[in-house]
Amino acid sequence: MPKVIVDGILVEVEANLFYEFCDNMKENNHQVSEADEWFYVLFYFILI
Repeated sequence: MPKVIVDGILVEVEANLFYEFCDNMKENNHQVSEADEWFYVLFYFILI
C-alpha cells in the first residue's frame, strides 16, 4: 500500500483512497509528502 508522511508521521493509505486522503489532509492544513520507505503504521486508522 502507498505510504505518505503526515505531520512527520509515516502513514499507510489504501491505494484507492490515496489521492482523496492526501487532499483531505492538505485541506485540513496538515503537511503531506510522499514517503520513500514502506512501513506499517496504524496512525491512518486513528484518523478515521
